[in-house]
Amino acid sequence: MLIFNVVTLLLLGWMFARWLLLKREIKSVTTQLTYYRNSDSLQKIEVSLIDKDMEQLTVEVNLLMDTIAQETAEKRRTEHELKQAVANISHDLRTPLTSILGYLQLLNGEDLTIEERVEYQGVAISRGNRLKSLLNDFFELSVIESMDYELSIKRVNMNDLLTNTLLGYYDSFMEKDKEPLVTIPEHSLYIMADESAVKRVIENLLNNALSHGKGNVSVALEQFGRYIRLIICNEVYVAVDMRMIFDRFYTEDQVRTGLGKGLGLSITKSLMEKMRGSIRAECDNAEISMICEWMESRPN
Repeated sequence: MLIFNVVTLLLLGWMFARWLLLKREIKSVTTQLTYYRNSDSLQKIEVSLIDKDMEQLTVEVNLLMDTIAQETAEKRRTEHELKQAVANISHDLRTPLTSILGYLQLLNGEDLTIEERVEYQGVAISRGNRLKSLLNDFFELSVIESMDYELSIKRVNMNDLLTNTLLGYYDSFMEKDKEPLVTIPEHSLYIMADESAVKRVIENLLNNALSHGKGNVSVALEQFGRYIRLIICNEVYVAVDMRMIFDRFYTEDQVRTGLGKGLGLSITKSLMEKMRGSIRAECDNAEISMICEWMESRPN
């Protein structure tokens, strides 16, 4: 009986000591969590008690803290991008609008010649068309990036689509005194994509090459393993930050050109991602290559 009482007392003493240690550990974790909540510290929660359940709880808490830290960083990045986007939108809209108002004021002058009046009207119309194009791009990008934007995915013959699109740009190339260097294989290459979206991608890349490039434009369609590649290359006048080329409103030399890049490449990137394709830009000296890739669609 005495032995039983001694064992019971020892067991109760061990349990009480264990309870005190556990309570102290919980208090320590609470203190660490309070410090974490009230500061920007990324320090992990630590425990000194050797207890499997307590250690597992600490692991889960640290994982949760990592997730919160990542979400907080992403939120700050998004807020910064939003502020930058609003500033850029304001600038891109204000520039042509200010120009339009300026030329309209000039048109009120009584001493204008017919030639000057025609010139000022032409510039105002040109800036108005630029403003209209920007507004259309803003709307298109917002639609593409919305959750309910749907594509009509089907089998697309890239040879035919690329050829027909290039034919539609014949006059544009002639106006710029440029000759496209086109390479299209004899055998047909197919992809699973939205045909209108692919056509928009091609048009955006051609417009970008014609507006911001110099020299001739090369267009190549090729097969690379199980992927179909579209490569559009052209030389550029000014240096380009390759890390930001697909960012909204990024401009290579807005002071020099008087116009921003707009949203063409951002729209292109969004469309490619919606179709589960990819697009990247590579630079070799002064030549930029826009490379689009889609998974090949093979016949059943």
